[in-house]
Amino acid sequence: MKWVLLLFIVSANCSFSYGIKTESSAVVPPPVTVLRINTDAIIDGGEYIVDVKETTTSYESGGIIAIEIEGLEEADEIVITIPGGEEGDPIKVVFNIIEGEIANLHGRVDYEDATHDVYFEKEQYFTYEETTLTIHATDQSIEPVDSKIYLSLENGLAFTPNGDEAYDEISLFMDGDFEVTNIEFSKLNGTVVYTTEDKDFSWNGMVDGVLIDQGVYNYSITIGDELLQGQFLVQY
Repeated sequence: MKWVLLLFIVSANCSFSYGIKTESSAVVPPPVTVLRINTDAIIDGGEYIVDVKETTTSYESGGIIAIEIEGLEEADEIVITIPGGEEGDPIKVVFNIIEGEIANLHGRVDYEDATHDVYFEKEQYFTYEETTLTIHATDQSIEPVDSKIYLSLENGLAFTPNGDEAYDEISLFMDGDFEVTNIEFSKLNGTVVYTTEDKDFSWNGMVDGVLIDQGVYNYSITIGDELLQGQFLVQY
């Protein structure tokens, strides 16, 4: 009887110990995304700034670095601000990383009225392959963009159809010759609330006679073979 009792105790202890190990191993760390940035062409070895997940970091330009981003989600926007030197203004490179590749890549420029997402020949500024972003920055290439396109939004962000006659309608601002073939606004879940092929459109924020809800919406503007994407805020 003593031997039987001893074997039972050993067996119970082993089982309990294994249970603790199993529970401990269930803790999974957040995924890490590696973004490679090639900044050989940034003028005069100036610094550039990377904003992602509410974190702002400055880096010295020159060569290729790998930035590890913990817990990155597809909706997280990455913004890289390139210095402009004495002759040019800063330009921001904006994109997401979706399924391991850079997506929704476009520029962002500070104009006199506000900050706007812009469309231009991207290859003048940056090229990319998978998750490696190469920045081509010179005094000439980052001067203010002559041709620009953006939505008419308060402070470059908000659409406020509240009847005060200020930003009650949303339209497209264009300075330059653009072949716009489609404009689409949608909820974050992908539901389309407005679409048009008329680049001279003006929309009052109503769907079937009812104003859309407050919140963040996506926009996409098809320009030739390019797709300009971003977000805007609806406020009342």
